Amino acid sequence: MNSVNIIGRLGRDPELKYTPSGKAVCELNLAVDDGWGENKKTAWIGCVLWDKKAELAAQHLHKGDQVGITGRLTQDSWDDKETGKKQTKTKVTAEAMHFIGGKKEGQTERSPTQERTRPARPEDLITDDPEDDIPF
Repeated sequence: MNSVNIIGRLGRDPELKYTPSGKAVCELNLAVDDGWGENKKTAWIGCVLWDKKAELAAQHLHKGDQVGITGRLTQDSWDDKETGKKQTKTKVTAEAMHFIGGKKEGQTERSPTQERTRPARPEDLITDDPEDDIPF
């Protein structure tokens, strides 16, 4: 099973690019903390988002914002141009992105991104599709 769930803060603004075929791709670099106090360590996790998620991330996220990513591990490999040696990089390819609220240190007002991150309510999940009705 290849499934990853992480919550972290952006180390830099998202980088939105487009493939030659016009597909949006956005790279994030998340700082994910582990441990407490003197034992606290930070891991930097590269994440990639595609299509609409990529555009939303680039539009609404900024350095320091907290975000949750659900996805799968993928690995890129290439030959280093200088040494000729094979290089690899493991990253998370996002299947879902969750804007997470909460004030950063020194922040007094909620950013527009944080205003939109209220938890889902049951009434938000209701659809008008009769096939979605469950009889129990």
